[in-house]
Amino acid sequence: MFPAVAVGPAAPRRAIFSRWLAATSLGFLLGYLAARATRNLGLTPLTPLSAAPRWLFSGLVAAALQSRLLGPVLPRARTWVVVTGAAFALAGPIAAIPSAEPMSYGITWAVGGALIGTIQWLALRRMAGRPRWWPLTTLIGFGAGGLTYGSGFYLVPEDFSRSLASIILWVLTGFVTAVVTGGALAGTRRVSADPSHPQGHA
Repeated sequence: MFPAVAVGPAAPRRAIFSRWLAATSLGFLLGYLAARATRNLGLTPLTPLSAAPRWLFSGLVAAALQSRLLGPVLPRARTWVVVTGAAFALAGPIAAIPSAEPMSYGITWAVGGALIGTIQWLALRRMAGRPRWWPLTTLIGFGAGGLTYGSGFYLVPEDFSRSLASIILWVLTGFVTAVVTGGALAGTRRVSADPSHPQGHA
């Protein structure tokens, strides 16, 4: 469906950005639906820990799609999916710490994003074209996503389905986060393959 992304200094930045954006946004959507389909893995709702399945599934699916669409621009698919899934699962309960102020999501999501970026850096650091300051990028990206998620509920009409609003805001949050992180990834001057990554395969 998508031709392979070229690898090397001439790798098309626009293609990297658009594919990262599509993979991440779709990953958030499918991850949310997976959490709903599995009844949140039986975790009690309305607690920070209950956010873990949604974050876990979103991270796993997004990482799998990112590897599929971006190939050797990222670390090996198995490594990227495992590292990202674990990072998202750990960040979820932190991002979901309750507060009377919805805008506090900007802070808790930023902290969770920094954790995700730090764990992902363990895989990214071996790559010659690694994006610099990745943990800072994810802190900013997820912080912006958290502000979107928290403020979005103020804009939802009272008679609008809360369940539908939740999934729309979750996907929008993934999109906003991906704009920041994808821009950083695409803006890396040297985009080259993981030396152990089979050329052209995820």
